[in-house]
Amino acid sequence: MNRLRTALTGAAAAALTASLLAGASGSASAASPASAGAGPAAAGAVHAPVRAAAYAKHWITLFEDEDGYRTPRPFSQPTTPSGGIHAGSNYVYCRVWGDKVTGSYGYNHWWLRTDLDWTYPGKPWQNQYIPAYGLSGQGNDQANGIPDC
Repeated sequence: MNRLRTALTGAAAAALTASLLAGASGSASAASPASAGAGPAAAGAVHAPVRAAAYAKHWITLFEDEDGYRTPRPFSQPTTPSGGIHAGSNYVYCRVWGDKVTGSYGYNHWWLRTDLDWTYPGKPWQNQYIPAYGLSGQGNDQANGIPDC
């Protein structure tokens, strides 16, 4: 499944951001994973708190495919991947500190919330976490330019 990608420019992005922030309230909304029954108690996962601004898309480039998980701690809270995301240009919403991912190019503790390109049967594709290990142009424990969740 390919993800629909849209690019907003200048005034359109500002108008959309203002509209989203104006409609945000202190209660859970339909866009919130917690309101959809996918909160920590429902899945046994620990989800990072979500702010309205966290839903803005931030474009990144991955140098390799990455597995996606329902939590940024898939090793300390054992879980199987939900699916994956392809190398290349992708959007992410925000970052959260999680389990360390190590490989031949270094290591990274940052995890990025995004929507996956493909999933395993019965697994979700929205608001999943991928390791920031595969970010192009970043060093160890870096995910620069991406806001915290």
